[in-house]
Amino acid sequence: MKLANAASPLVSAVAFILFLAGPLPTFADEVNGRKTETKLSVEQAWELVSAGEHAKAEQAADQLLEEAISNSDMEYEYKALNLKIALQYIQNKYTPKVLRKEQRLEAIALHLGDEERIAAVSNNLGYDLLVAGKAPVADIIPRMERANAYYAKKEKGDGRWYTLMNLNWAHRLAGNLPASRDYGLKSVKTAKAIKDRHAIIETCINLAETLMLEGKQEEAGKYFAKAKKYADQQADRDKHVFDVYYARYLLADKQIVGAIELLKAAIPALQDVEIFYAALGQAILAEAMYAADEVAAAEGLADAVMQATDKFVSRDAIVLASLVKAKVLKHRGQDVDAARLLDAMREELAPFASPLLNDMLQS
Repeated sequence: MKLANAASPLVSAVAFILFLAGPLPTFADEVNGRKTETKLSVEQAWELVSAGEHAKAEQAADQLLEEAISNSDMEYEYKALNLKIALQYIQNKYTPKVLRKEQRLEAIALHLGDEERIAAVSNNLGYDLLVAGKAPVADIIPRMERANAYYAKKEKGDGRWYTLMNLNWAHRLAGNLPASRDYGLKSVKTAKAIKDRHAIIETCINLAETLMLEGKQEEAGKYFAKAKKYADQQADRDKHVFDVYYARYLLADKQIVGAIELLKAAIPALQDVEIFYAALGQAILAEAMYAADEVAAAEGLADAVMQATDKFVSRDAIVLASLVKAKVLKHRGQDVDAARLLDAMREELAPFASPLLNDMLQS
């Protein structure tokens, strides 16, 4: 979850807006002593975003960024780059290539020494690195802990619900289930304290994921039940995200038909707004369809997820899809091809060094 999302990419766009507090240069202002020639200020560009004029806002962001770089103005560059990145999320155009922009944003925040910005960027970049699998999990966790520690100190608590939940996920990927559970419990506690429906749903289902891996199905079911109470209040994005994770729980409980029904309703609703969850749903549906002896349908779904590596798709989803594809190949007697596929996936994930995903590929 980005600043709020998961736990979601779209929420992070709102969070980036939070970075923009303070006076902003306008057309008549000077930047580091030099007159700006940009027709719009960052503030005015954000007004375009609010009005849904994304193309114009993106054009303005490019101009603002070019100007900031030419003037060697890192403060202004931060604001312009922040706007540029946020637009990628708002328009659902995020790809792993945006990581380079986020890494630059982090470098600027560190250079400026702004602790609040460092925390915000560390959380967002850490989350996106987990999604992309482009750095070792063990190296990503300290960045995320830095963000959470800042909020814990500032707000005299355990941290924010989304930074705690991100650490729940990160430690799960790192194979440290006790730490994952601890952060998960704290995230649920924090979400309940602020009485936020979205936060309660996301934290409960993420904690339940860890409990399932620990073999605590009954306890996981209790957290799914808590989340379901809130999810069922409205047929919206949060309800559909809940259904994706709940379907996995049902599938583990051999309730294949129920899982398939939930996923077939949730995936189309998420496809255009939440690629991350739609892809995860497709991977789980592929597994469910294979369990239902719908082999061709399972393969089609698995292939779709595996081919979406340039999108905002988690390594979790791609590994799940790869495992289903391997099962399909073995079903056809293509054991050698299945072994090659899994070997290739292990090689691709080597830089990520996730014990959880590596164990899944070995099973």
